[in-house]
Amino acid sequence: MARKTYWDITAAISLVAIVWLVYFKIVNAWWMNDDPQQLASVISHGILPHLYTPNVELGLVPANFTPWLSTSYGIDFLLFGLEPKWAYIHHLISISFAVVTVFFAVRLFLKPFPSYVTVLGFLVTYSFSVVAQLLATRHYLEGLVFSAAALLLFAKALERDNIVYSLLGAAFYIFAVSSKEIYTPLVVLLVLLLIYSPQFSHSVSLARRIKYLIPYIGVIVFYIFWRAHMLGVDRLLSGYASTYKKTGLLDLAEFPGVFLQVQGWTNPLTLILFSFALAPFIAYLFADQARKESLRRVVLAIAILLLVLLPIFPVIPIARYNPNYFFLVGFIIWLAIGTGINWCIITCSRCNAFLATLVAMSFLVVTFLSTFNNYLWKNDAAVIKRYRTEGEFVLYESLLGDLVVSPLGEKWYYVGLNRIRETYLGTTPGADSCKGPCECLERTADNLRFLVYENGAMQEKSKQWLANRCHNEGVL
Repeated sequence: MARKTYWDITAAISLVAIVWLVYFKIVNAWWMNDDPQQLASVISHGILPHLYTPNVELGLVPANFTPWLSTSYGIDFLLFGLEPKWAYIHHLISISFAVVTVFFAVRLFLKPFPSYVTVLGFLVTYSFSVVAQLLATRHYLEGLVFSAAALLLFAKALERDNIVYSLLGAAFYIFAVSSKEIYTPLVVLLVLLLIYSPQFSHSVSLARRIKYLIPYIGVIVFYIFWRAHMLGVDRLLSGYASTYKKTGLLDLAEFPGVFLQVQGWTNPLTLILFSFALAPFIAYLFADQARKESLRRVVLAIAILLLVLLPIFPVIPIARYNPNYFFLVGFIIWLAIGTGINWCIITCSRCNAFLATLVAMSFLVVTFLSTFNNYLWKNDAAVIKRYRTEGEFVLYESLLGDLVVSPLGEKWYYVGLNRIRETYLGTTPGADSCKGPCECLERTADNLRFLVYENGAMQEKSKQWLANRCHNEGVL
């Protein structure tokens, strides 16, 4: 085995080992967040209709187009039913494929060690950790796998001068765009790489490069019509933005600060390390004496940044509440850091290369500590237990007229569980939910039971108890 291949495989295996070591605890989780709604939809309609039936007709919000996510849930349900453990194992496998394919995609451009640092840093960012813990964000992971595979196959098509690889890559690109719209700019990235990247632009003639790009262009044309059919032409570009306020100048100005806050990088020491970790990349952009080469690097860097930001531009006002929106932003930050280390290894003295690596690794450690000291991880056992207790009660034990007071999940979580009761378990609707004691007191139906999660179990409470709690909250 060639030494290069040996080290690449070793690095990939170690990344997978880290994934399972860090994230294996998620297999103890229950269905959370959007899981019941996704499951209810595939149980009611099956998998295939999610590929061609408009969202409105499926009872889904016509705000996002993610048919592969429905397919992924459908596969879990067909294989494992309502047992979430195996769905989370599937999730871990998806994370593993993501880090491996991304590592080999980055290796097209960087040396082994900088590639490894890039993926490892990305793996421990907070936005990645959120995606890694929630089944409802698996399409970010699997879309990344498909995108990296599409990029690798495009590179292989150029290397082997064989259109078959390009066609296979385009097939993966279809899966990528059906996972999440943030992966649609891949075709533009390929164009930029053909123009600006030495690894892509000098391998074969211009005519052949364009020929290998045509299948990818065909995919994006198909995707535009597909998305318009599924969401409606009026929502072709807007998605969730049609539900929330438009992105304004203030939102754009606040975006960098919101990103740093979400990642947990607001501590002064962390900001200093972050700045020094990015410094080699800034030097790489401008250090070349040939002005044309520096311009090429700057243009490519800005273009990649815009390709990542443009798909999330409409949802920037709500990004602070949805860390998964920063998923790819976290990746390009670490790609920049890895590129800086790569440049230092090639051009700098050993001392400077060592210092650049030391700063980057220090920032990686700080990122890891910040991520895994976050609320989502410090209280994960309590959160998981509560989700399981409330969810199993609503799904299997509750009766019509039961009300879960101040539940952990949102309203649609319990609506989804009741849909599963009716369509799969064949029982009548069970418990409803209300945000707090005061809202529950407004319900006037007879024979209501009020259930509260307390001491690890669902406890029945009286109407007087609710009134006292409502009064203590200062509402009455």
